[in-house]
Amino acid sequence: MHQPEPDERPEIRALLLAFEARMATGQPLQFTEPEFGLLASYFEDEGQLDLALELLDLALELYPFQLDIFLHKAELLIRREEPQKALDLLQKALFIAPNELDIFLLRAEALAAMHRFEDAMAELERVLPDVEGPADQSDIFYLKSLVLEKMGDYDEMFATLQKTIHLDPGHIQALEHFGVVVEIMHRYEESIAFHSALLEENPYLSIAWFNLGLAQAYEGLYDDALDSLEYAFLTDPKFEHAYWEFIDVCFEVQDYTRAMAVLEDMQEHFPPDGESLTRMGQCLFMAEDYAQARRTLRRALSIDPAQDEAMFYLGKCYAIEENWTKAMSCFSRAIHINAEQESYHAAKGAIHAIMGNETAAEYSMRQAIDLAPDEPIYWLHFAAYLLERNQAERGWNLLCEAAQYTAEPDIEYGKAACLFALGKPEEAFPILEYALEADFSAHTIFFLLMPELKSDPRIQALISLSSGEPTE
Repeated sequence: MHQPEPDERPEIRALLLAFEARMATGQPLQFTEPEFGLLASYFEDEGQLDLALELLDLALELYPFQLDIFLHKAELLIRREEPQKALDLLQKALFIAPNELDIFLLRAEALAAMHRFEDAMAELERVLPDVEGPADQSDIFYLKSLVLEKMGDYDEMFATLQKTIHLDPGHIQALEHFGVVVEIMHRYEESIAFHSALLEENPYLSIAWFNLGLAQAYEGLYDDALDSLEYAFLTDPKFEHAYWEFIDVCFEVQDYTRAMAVLEDMQEHFPPDGESLTRMGQCLFMAEDYAQARRTLRRALSIDPAQDEAMFYLGKCYAIEENWTKAMSCFSRAIHINAEQESYHAAKGAIHAIMGNETAAEYSMRQAIDLAPDEPIYWLHFAAYLLERNQAERGWNLLCEAAQYTAEPDIEYGKAACLFALGKPEEAFPILEYALEADFSAHTIFFLLMPELKSDPRIQALISLSSGEPTE
């Protein structure tokens, strides 16, 4: 047997010490049946399934009629993808307790793992009429939902999980899986209605608040989503995933003050890590507290040097302060950690442009485009760079290439700007008119590229006409 890792819990630590001593001396283990189970569960949690199974085999030698050991071992065999061995073991367990529901539930789980779905469902249907209590009935329906998931029958899985939760509103696993199937099927409106009704009767179900908040966020009901996700972690202060989803929604709606407050609250329940400190640094950056943002981001990187976002935002802090050398260093290091993030290359290209490194600037800008060719912003950044250097022909060619990857009106505004820069207003006006009709709100892009045309009376007239406002 391999040596186990130490554990902080006193009861586990004592068992581990006794286990090591017995193994070292070769003496037989004299644990009670619950102690065997506790120690096997510890090894299971540590991912040492072989060791857990060996321990349960020793337990069965001492306690050959203890059903819990049989069930525990069968669970591990299914987890180890050895369902036939689990079935053989459960057949022996039936001689000990022929009417034990858990045996039949595990048999169904093993059959499903072998893709014998009809047999698994038949096993569950067979025992359902004999089960009276809602808790046991909910376990059967929950297991049916897992079989249906393996079968890919998500509609029936959705309905079966609803039955499970109606029988046992506090069935945490069913609620968790219900959230998953809602996301797979995009049935967010139904999820909102279902969880709202459930919470009227059971207002302290944190996972139900969580599912409700996610569905509301997907439907764009961000204020409601924030309220629901907040209830999720208020009813369960250790519900870490709820905090993170709340913070993600805050970032989506750019409410960095509220995100910062929750990140600070999290520190009361969880030790600060690289991710939480990075988010705090981003919030401070958005609040324009660049000095504190730098300190927080450096702390994030000291805990987790692989936090590429922390390195990127540290570079943005330096860029705001026009410390181009340090900004460049940070952006380069962010790319070294994660070369697939297009915004890092775009930022590096912008710094190269400021520093006069034209070849390097173009290379980085092109890298950003190649990583996200469907994002107009990177094409427009490159086109703006070319226009500033009186290379409108190259800018035009670049944006014609962009039109092969993205149909956003933003590109048409850029093309119109390039044509005006080339002295071809007759060709530019129809393109500008088309862009204004497609997305009037984006017309500021045109003036960002060609600010000198803001006072052009013909362009002002076209914009006024497109906006519906009368011309002077």
